[in-house]
Amino acid sequence: MRIRPSRPVVVALTGLLALLSACEREPPAEVPVASPGVPAESTGTPSVESGERRTYERNIVLFSLDADSLLAVVWLFTAQPDSTSVDRTARAFVLHDVTWESVFEDAWESPVIREPWRVLPDSSLRVVVGLGDVLDRIVLDEPDAHLELVPGEVLTEWSGPRGGTYHLMEGQAVLGDRTVSGLGLDMARSWTPADRHGDWAFLVSGDSLQVVLHSPTLRPPGSGAWRGWARLDFRQLRWPVLTMQWPDLRAFEQARRDVPVAWSIAAPDGEVRVELSAAGAHLEAGEGEGAQLPVRGVFGVVGTLSFEGGLYPVRGLVRHIQP
Repeated sequence: MRIRPSRPVVVALTGLLALLSACEREPPAEVPVASPGVPAESTGTPSVESGERRTYERNIVLFSLDADSLLAVVWLFTAQPDSTSVDRTARAFVLHDVTWESVFEDAWESPVIREPWRVLPDSSLRVVVGLGDVLDRIVLDEPDAHLELVPGEVLTEWSGPRGGTYHLMEGQAVLGDRTVSGLGLDMARSWTPADRHGDWAFLVSGDSLQVVLHSPTLRPPGSGAWRGWARLDFRQLRWPVLTMQWPDLRAFEQARRDVPVAWSIAAPDGEVRVELSAAGAHLEAGEGEGAQLPVRGVFGVVGTLSFEGGLYPVRGLVRHIQP
């Protein structure tokens, strides 16, 4: 049974869908796709732990390297199994300069499978794989939108302290009749409400520097809970302890909360420092019984990264959650 969710409160949207013209395509095979790596805590048959259902999260991002404009395609997938079914969600966003557009949102149930983290097709969402269950492309075909994300060669991969995987890759995106190339991130992780992962960020500086930052917990700013990896001119860098601060906040009235619009992330020894500011946001207020409502958001960000005496301009996105 598919459940089309009600529209949450959304800010900072415009009509980018007009750029995504529909076109006729031969429908390829639709089969499940394995994640780039199975989180360590997710092996075996899905189970409900102490009444808390585990959520499997898969996020795939592609950023264009076109210096004249900022273009990104973002797919966010979740799967939450129990003994009888798997609740699934899929979201797609397009970022063009400072404007986010939500181009797809759906929630549905699927039968229980041993590997619930696999990405499954649904309605106008098609998932295409090649040999060895390698993801070939994600295709969205709707009357007013045609969007494809085509992963390419994996450049490097990292593993998180709690089993998540992060694959840096090349790739392409097709928006209507336009094709753009860029660099992307394919990440997979899982959690329960008691040990939920926190925010994450993906940053690029041309083809010379790519950075993944994430928090494996929902600890507040200043806790030193963040982790980071980077690829700098083919070098592999790892920052196991990073402290994140929110230098600037703005009120998000629909959720009655403040949300960050600037981020400062640094290693304790000063080896690396990242300064980011928001350049466009898509925020949603969820449902809740308290005075403050949950927040889900994606931010386009621009800023700098300082490392070994060098200063690199970066751009990218931050995924932000307040439960």
